Amino acid sequence: MRKHLRSRIGSITNPAISTSASPSMNTFVRKPPSTKPQRFLAAYALAVKTLEDEVLASPKPQRQKRFSKIDFGLEMVNPSVGIIENEIIMGKFFPPDGVLPARMVIYRAPIEERFSSGEALYLGILNVIRTPVLKFLKITKQNT
Repeated sequence: MRKHLRSRIGSITNPAISTSASPSMNTFVRKPPSTKPQRFLAAYALAVKTLEDEVLASPKPQRQKRFSKIDFGLEMVNPSVGIIENEIIMGKFFPPDGVLPARMVIYRAPIEERFSSGEALYLGILNVIRTPVLKFLKITKQNT
């Protein structure tokens, strides 16, 4: 089952997360999420917000417009093959196709197996989503 987080990520309304200029999992300002799924969603939302802030810092408005059209989704596991050539698939980017928008889907189970909770989980999710999204937006260190 895919969960789309666009509505929650557009303006993060989770009161447990502070979106400071240098986000980290130490930015919980109230009661931190108590369950494993809540902690995962909080880390995921914070990672997408961090990526959004990175894109918004770009001087090219067309990148910001393209980013706003990306759907971010979450599935428990990859519905197709889970292991390809001994590589664990933790997320997949789907470019726009006809009427379908670009989509970035992460797979919760393999990410949780690889990264512990807290800042490691946040950084793991950020690493999974950052590379394909920035590549799609044609953002490199040289042209930011």
